[in-house]
Amino acid sequence: MNFALNFTMAMFESTFALLAMVKVGFGPKQMGTTFMILGIAGTIVQGWLIGKLVKRFGDSPIFKTGTIFSALGMISILLAPNALLLVTATLLLMVGTSLMGPTSSSMVTKQSTYGQGTSLGIFQSFASLGRVIGPIAGGAFYGLYIGLPYIVGAIFLGLMLLFAGRKIGVKQVAPLK
Repeated sequence: MNFALNFTMAMFESTFALLAMVKVGFGPKQMGTTFMILGIAGTIVQGWLIGKLVKRFGDSPIFKTGTIFSALGMISILLAPNALLLVTATLLLMVGTSLMGPTSSSMVTKQSTYGQGTSLGIFQSFASLGRVIGPIAGGAFYGLYIGLPYIVGAIFLGLMLLFAGRKIGVKQVAPLK
């Protein structure tokens, strides 16, 4: 889970400025504004919204929803014909990843059979691996085709959800009431 999230985000982060420049003519000012909007959205989701959603629905459904939003965001970035829709697509991606990150960590600690420290250590190791491999893969994919990092990211997230989706949250702790 954590590898897929961080690998996909690292591909996005390492290629988005190039894609936005080619697609809609973004320069430094537009990129700064876009990343400011994304930061604000991520802060709202992780700082206020996610707690309410997890209490109502539980970690697993919110994680799965975040994965779907992230995959759709990656594809929407490619399909966006103008700057407004490109920023909207990146917002969808950011909301998705903001839902995935905290809920995946929560599920690891709740479902740990080896101790929380060991489980979180392994979990974070996979995140680091994704952050190392993601930019390299993203750059290589971008060199082959500008949209390939986004297609690969969406497929990767979709496959993770398809193959691991049934196992995610199997030992789910009931939401707080």
